[in-house]
Amino acid sequence: PGASRFYLSLEDDLMRIFGGERIANLMTRLKVEEDEAITHVLISRAIENAQKRVEGHNFEIRKHVLEYDDVMNKQREVVYGTRRELLGGDVENVLLDMADEVLEDIVSVHTDSRHVEEWDTDGLQTQYLTTFGIPAETDWAQVHEPDEIRKSLMEGVERAYQAKRDELRQVVQDAHDGQASDEGVTKVFHDFQRHILLSILDNLWKDHLLSMDHLREGIGLVGYAQKKPIDEYKREGFALFEDLMFRISKEGVSTFFRAHFSTEAPRPEQRKVQEDLAYTHGDADDAGKPSKAQKLANWGRKKKKKRAG
Repeated sequence: PGASRFYLSLEDDLMRIFGGERIANLMTRLKVEEDEAITHVLISRAIENAQKRVEGHNFEIRKHVLEYDDVMNKQREVVYGTRRELLGGDVENVLLDMADEVLEDIVSVHTDSRHVEEWDTDGLQTQYLTTFGIPAETDWAQVHEPDEIRKSLMEGVERAYQAKRDELRQVVQDAHDGQASDEGVTKVFHDFQRHILLSILDNLWKDHLLSMDHLREGIGLVGYAQKKPIDEYKREGFALFEDLMFRISKEGVSTFFRAHFSTEAPRPEQRKVQEDLAYTHGDADDAGKPSKAQKLANWGRKKKKKRAG
């Protein structure tokens, strides 16, 4: 009672790699039987040293895993901090800051030349219209610095933002017979922005996690190029994370400014199509009669010839 006995296999991978052959030779020289308890000090010490080397190897593995996890943890803290800010902070300032960041990138891409006449103003206006859904109202003959263009275009963004608020106020008042308060309109307006940004952040964050998993699976190959895998993982992971944060800003801003508010209910024919699309099983009397959705799906297909029998 109170005693313990442990059973070892020298053919185990870890024991074989970390001293199994030496221990086997010792046991052969000492003529230790297979069913005899090992009490010799040389064999006990050899087994203990092998166990220490195994633990050291496992510790290095856990250490590397922790270093990789630390990279993701820092990114996770930033994303979750942004998420908390969206849930409880001032969404209005967040969206306008994102718009300013996106606008700065658009301007820098199309005005990267030192000569004003070489700027791609047409491409800038197209990108501005595509992103914000509003035309650029800038007098290009009066601007000579990229910062001046950004400020001019940002003023248009702020006007469009206020126009969105006024559009929503009109829709809410129409829905409530003009009884909606400014506080209620502001709350709905902020909730609308919060919903857009949170939805985009969550979807892109899931995609980013998958990209980081793929990066981690193949990062060990850079060791053949005499590079440290963890350093390359940090560098490439940071580049992916920067791209993630910019995509959140760009898609959030574009979705918000291109959205429209409406209180119109679906038309009867729209509801009918939805009912047909959701239709799966009919009554016995309707068996064999295709629905409108089925007719739509089969439209344009060649009819197969029926075989008798």
